[in-house]
Amino acid sequence: MPAPTDKIIPFADIGRLCQGFRTDGKKIVFTNGCFDLLHVGHLRYLYAASQKGDVLIVGVNSDDSVRRLKGSKRPIISEYKRMEMLCGFYCVTHTVLFGEDTPENLIKEIRPDVLTKGADWGIDNIVGADFVRSYGGEVSAVTFVEGEGTSAMIERIVSRGIMADCANDGSERAIADSFLDGQINDPFTHLGLHTKGNGAIIRAFLPDMQSVFPVRPADAKPLPVEIIYAGNGFYTWYSNKPLTVPYGFRCLPNQNKTDKDHTDKAAYIITDPYQFQPPRDEYMIHLWNHGELAEAWKYLGVLPYTIDGTEGFLFRVWAPNARSVSVTGDFNGWHPLRHLMKPDPSSGIWSLFIPALGSYTVYKYCIKSKSGELLYKADPYARLHRHPPETGSFTYREQEVVWTDDDWMAQRAAKQHSQAPVSVYEIHAGSWKKKDGRLMSYYEMETELVPYVKEMGFTHVEFMPLCEHPFDGSWGYQTLGYFAPTVRYGTPEQLKYMINAFHREGIGVILDWVPAHFPADEHGLIRFDGSALYEYEDTRKGFQPEWKSLVFNYERYEVINFLTSSFMFWQKEFHFDGIRVDAVTSMTYLSFARNPGEWEPNRQGGSDNLEALDLLRNINARMKKEVPGAIVVAEESTLRQHITRPVTENGLGFDYTWNLGWMNDTLKYVKYDPMYRGQQHHVITHCADYIYTEQFILPLSHDEVVHCKSALAGKMPGSPEQKIAGLRVYYGFMWTFPGKKLLFMGGEIAQWSEWNYKGESEWHLLSYASHRGVQNLVGALNRLYRATPALYEGDGDPAGFAWIKKDDANESVYAYRRIALTPGTGADVITVCNFSGNFYNLRLGVQEAGKYRILLNTDDRAFGGNSSVNQSDILSEAVSWDNCFHSIIVPVSPLTTVILQKS
Repeated sequence: MPAPTDKIIPFADIGRLCQGFRTDGKKIVFTNGCFDLLHVGHLRYLYAASQKGDVLIVGVNSDDSVRRLKGSKRPIISEYKRMEMLCGFYCVTHTVLFGEDTPENLIKEIRPDVLTKGADWGIDNIVGADFVRSYGGEVSAVTFVEGEGTSAMIERIVSRGIMADCANDGSERAIADSFLDGQINDPFTHLGLHTKGNGAIIRAFLPDMQSVFPVRPADAKPLPVEIIYAGNGFYTWYSNKPLTVPYGFRCLPNQNKTDKDHTDKAAYIITDPYQFQPPRDEYMIHLWNHGELAEAWKYLGVLPYTIDGTEGFLFRVWAPNARSVSVTGDFNGWHPLRHLMKPDPSSGIWSLFIPALGSYTVYKYCIKSKSGELLYKADPYARLHRHPPETGSFTYREQEVVWTDDDWMAQRAAKQHSQAPVSVYEIHAGSWKKKDGRLMSYYEMETELVPYVKEMGFTHVEFMPLCEHPFDGSWGYQTLGYFAPTVRYGTPEQLKYMINAFHREGIGVILDWVPAHFPADEHGLIRFDGSALYEYEDTRKGFQPEWKSLVFNYERYEVINFLTSSFMFWQKEFHFDGIRVDAVTSMTYLSFARNPGEWEPNRQGGSDNLEALDLLRNINARMKKEVPGAIVVAEESTLRQHITRPVTENGLGFDYTWNLGWMNDTLKYVKYDPMYRGQQHHVITHCADYIYTEQFILPLSHDEVVHCKSALAGKMPGSPEQKIAGLRVYYGFMWTFPGKKLLFMGGEIAQWSEWNYKGESEWHLLSYASHRGVQNLVGALNRLYRATPALYEGDGDPAGFAWIKKDDANESVYAYRRIALTPGTGADVITVCNFSGNFYNLRLGVQEAGKYRILLNTDDRAFGGNSSVNQSDILSEAVSWDNCFHSIIVPVSPLTTVILQKS
């Protein structure tokens, strides 16, 4: 039999739950009340209400709401206990808490078929009646049992002398026992300063103290109070006069107990957090509950905050199904009751302001699940986490960063769009280069990586995930810190300064981001409050067998807030110029890495994850509106269409997608010995058949140089010299073929070994002329590419490409023309790729008579080649060839790409 508490539903979930009831054809009845001190009248009333339909939802006023309606002495019973007792009635299907004085907003979420209330209200006076009638709902009244009200019950108790004054040991012991047993849902109902008659009461929980006494923080002067209860760390003081804030406690710890901040065992003063009600922003909560809070990092997590002149940190965390949540850490000895948080039932968010905490204070949330299990979790919204393998989050006050990239930010839209040159250097920050055997810092990358990327001529650098992640071997792709740059390389400010340095040099910065799944580390997002919160409950959707990780629940508004905010955070706060979305295929297909029977079709009967597709469309559309000039790149490995079509045209709205088809096809081709490439000639020509179906990036990424796939140079056949030559011809082909470019680190120096995240690029190879030559070639290709509009402005337009020779399978030669689309931007570019081991004097048809200049020859000695071919201009002849009236003869060495342009 389920526990009564299982029937308690968070405000944020009640709308979806009731929609499910309606889908099942069930009639929903709603009523509400305070239900303080349950009695037989309540039972008879609720039973009568339940008979009007199939499902009875009971709205319960929060403690704050009851106090406003009934006075400061009410309620007698706390909100959670009132709900739990109501759930014990078999006629009640579910209870839900609301914090307003009336349930109007709750009624709009539920949309009941029947709205009922006590007959003493009068049907026309029932709150929400007009709304319910507007869609054809029924409004009714139920007769109360005379003389059986809560107020009447209290009057009988008081008149008989049963109720004792709260300022005595008996009642305070009961409160203390309830607190220590974890039975108090909202600590602010008891802890802190409270008015009592003409006087006041202060309650505090401060375990492991030799003595505790309330004082004024300014001068440590004792308050005029007397202690009326002390036991097990719980204290109550009473004053017959009113007291005001601020106040604190003078604490003398037990001689065998100290905390991290007070190791000298001397007395010290702490400020009581329970004198500060955590602020609540109604507009933020509204956005949160509707999946529209796209800057949630400004509301949740740990934020530097000041209340009434007192500085500290404001903690907020979403845990709607928790019985209680507290902030624990070194500062309070990791005690689960020291800093209990205040619940907001309407949002599922818990909050607490803790004064006087410093930066770099370690903390976790201690979450008590419905089953009573204590879960210690890192903060999903933290800006900084501990260095793995340590777990936990840091409080953090970011220092102001002075950005000097206004010019870049104003120009980047023109430098990143489909008609601009985009050449990306992909790196793993931890293994690009070591510094004295250790990881480089962001600052060291600023001084070494930035000038290197500029010298190599790349337009962009793309970092594999920099979000905090617990396991080095995941390369960052199993993320837990969606708002925290990894501490492995330094502070958030140092990362910002590195990005700023790239921008000063005119280089864009792209970040890999992983919204498809998250790891199952216990301190992370998995079953965050004891329930499937961030992930799908159904493991057919919520577990990713490929990586043994969890899949985000894209149906939940709160998860949409989380991912949308993370997506926007890196662009708005860190000035990243683009986001590369990892594993789009995994994210958008329910059947990914699953066998038949291991996944459930969507509501349309297909395999698309419709909610994930909606999320991608929404974040891409929002980015276009709020972050002008930034780009979004998809890693998508199927034949899904319209990835880069605008959302307004029923596309997903990405700016670019990786052309994994081109990558797989061309790498398959170049692995063949040149003797046998003629049999695979169609593989290359086929690439042009789909090159314009999307806005593509041609990727030679990290995925292709790991897991025994070998490095790029190692994929080429033949002797070491032939392998290097094969890589050069391949790069010449790649840089002149339609599509933006991406090359993983190490590829530019023809690294022999597979990438190893524990090591670094094989920089020692640059002592060899052949490897220096490949590095020189990549730099020269980038500079030629950027300087030649014909090589980039038609990347997404079929008018920018034409074959000259595509059927010479016996020779394994390809020739094509890249066409300048904008008048006055230069002549067309002709590329000849000789993938054979033979030398050719190749006749090519040209459209115009004149001299043709060789722009680049990959067999040039500067690139480690052996070419002794005349590099002077080539004069055309009046010989018809390749359907042209003129032709030229181009000398092409084995395994060589030659690039020409009419002078």
